[in-house]
Amino acid sequence: WPPPPSTPPSPPPPSQPPSPPPLPPPPSSPPSSLHQYRCPHPFGDGADSDKTCDSCTDGYYERRSSDDARARDQPDGTEKIEALERDADGRYAYCYPCPPHANCTARDAARGAGRRLHEDSVVTGCGEKLAEPIVSVTLSTISVARGYWRASADTDQMIKCDDRGYVGSGEARCIGGEDFGPNGTIGSGYCDSNFRGPECQLCSAANHHLADGSSCEKCWEPGEAVGIVAAIAVAICVAFGLLAWVYTKQSWRNRRGVGPPLQLADRVAAWCVSTGLKPKLKILLGFFQVCFVLSTTYSARLPKDSQKAFDKLSEAIAIDWTAVFLPPGCTDFKVRLIILATLPILIIALLMLVGIGIRLKHWHATSERRRVSDAIRRVVLDLTPLILILVFILVPSISAFIFRSWSCKAYVVSHSEESWKYVSFLKLDANVQCETSQHTDIKILAAFLLILWPVGSLVLFTLLAVACFKALQRKMPTALTRATAFLHTEYKTRWCWWEVLELLRKIVLVGMILVIPERRSFLRFVVATLICSVYVVVLAVVKPYKRIEDHVLAVGTNLVLLLVILGASWTTLFESIKEDVGADQAERFLGWPNSEAAFGVTIFLVVGALVVFLYGALLAARRLAKIHKIRLVSTSQPPELTLARGLTWHLFNSH
Repeated sequence: WPPPPSTPPSPPPPSQPPSPPPLPPPPSSPPSSLHQYRCPHPFGDGADSDKTCDSCTDGYYERRSSDDARARDQPDGTEKIEALERDADGRYAYCYPCPPHANCTARDAARGAGRRLHEDSVVTGCGEKLAEPIVSVTLSTISVARGYWRASADTDQMIKCDDRGYVGSGEARCIGGEDFGPNGTIGSGYCDSNFRGPECQLCSAANHHLADGSSCEKCWEPGEAVGIVAAIAVAICVAFGLLAWVYTKQSWRNRRGVGPPLQLADRVAAWCVSTGLKPKLKILLGFFQVCFVLSTTYSARLPKDSQKAFDKLSEAIAIDWTAVFLPPGCTDFKVRLIILATLPILIIALLMLVGIGIRLKHWHATSERRRVSDAIRRVVLDLTPLILILVFILVPSISAFIFRSWSCKAYVVSHSEESWKYVSFLKLDANVQCETSQHTDIKILAAFLLILWPVGSLVLFTLLAVACFKALQRKMPTALTRATAFLHTEYKTRWCWWEVLELLRKIVLVGMILVIPERRSFLRFVVATLICSVYVVVLAVVKPYKRIEDHVLAVGTNLVLLLVILGASWTTLFESIKEDVGADQAERFLGWPNSEAAFGVTIFLVVGALVVFLYGALLAARRLAKIHKIRLVSTSQPPELTLARGLTWHLFNSH
């Protein structure tokens, strides 16, 4: 308690040194209620909390700078960072708040009770001196929390290690701590001894790969892996070939063993034709191909349960068989890229060679004298439907894989007020450091494969649409229009080329959008939202589908896709703000208490949109049912009347 006013203040004891003069105030003094970051007295308040120390308090770390500024605004605009004394090099030492997911507490047990003052004496709240000096935690001695990783000892950016679809695997690989690791490594000291590299995604042992997110398995031998992939491809071709051959045997329908399955196949095929199942499957597959690349292509950050489900489905849709037999860490990325892009082409070439051989053998057995070019033409027409189906299924996933040759994840190595330094690695293979000669070779190869797959498939679909356009407009079917029926049968004659536009949309959304750099990944959401919005409006106005249910399904799935992309952008933005400035600021900016709430609103909007479109489809079906039309029994649709070449009329009725 202070002495009464009448009593004069007693002089300080002679043994106690005088207090050091206070530092001059900063250019713009903060409010008196703010707590200074500069080492306040541990047990003081009021004036005592302004005492100046030359070490930082627990929860803060020391960073030195040649800048003589006395105070610095924090990102939230409410706090200040104060400078300590100059060191021998004339640099100021600043105390910064400990970054999230890190520990800035001194290892010395005495640190919690004392601070080293200007006079180089260490005192406690009771004035007792300590024998050992107190040393500030620096940026290089920050202790990284378990489950997190950083690329350098000169950065305060803590990266959460990806679980890779397995809960807790990130914490198992990234053990954190204070040791950055030996020179020349990228944060390996923060990894378990079995792992290394960015976010501890690589195995320390040679010829091993990351299996289930937290364990390493030995790689396949290259010859063994290639042999297995080739054997599986040949087995699939032989199996489908045998099934197709058996299905063409009409006389086998009455056999005891094989007859019932063939009759069932006939009924299933008739049901698929009558319900128009093919265009519906194409619409749904296109929706899933775009929807489930949100985490890989758009770097979307969803709630944990939703993220895990999306990752699993994304792996199934991506059709990256090289990740099973030739995973990262076992095979060079260029080899994976070549195998993934060329294997479907080799399968198609193998099927064509087999078909040509069978056709020539049949002609030889029947004594027909025809040229090899005729056999090639017939086989190409026979295999065109299968080729178009394979291209339709594989192009989005293969194109996305090729475009990811430019997709790198950057990590901050060091930063200052003037510049930031990064190191980046390929997202699909952490062994490849971006902007190196190795990465340049990969990009050159990927550019060639882009011409082969995305560009080549668009050119193929466009040429086929142009070649069939006149025949379809005149309703005079040809061998080519029948072979390419997969591309145009569900569309109105006027819009028979719509599949080309649909393919372009998918290639842009799943692959081409990766040309936007990773540091601007939110811009991908903006572009995708604009594309989906325009496409939904055009689709609703044009109505290119013949069947009303196909039109409703197409508009509904694209609207759902638009809502899912919006929801993913909300959750990603919330998690990014939360990671940078905290959950409170994220809630203040966006209004969501957490990412689960934002995703819940998305689910509500999706369900509402589906209900509205289902109701609209029922009304449209009832309205069409009242219109009297001649319909085919097989399809329940009006017949598509075609004319053979040389004919003008479908029917001549004289009476």
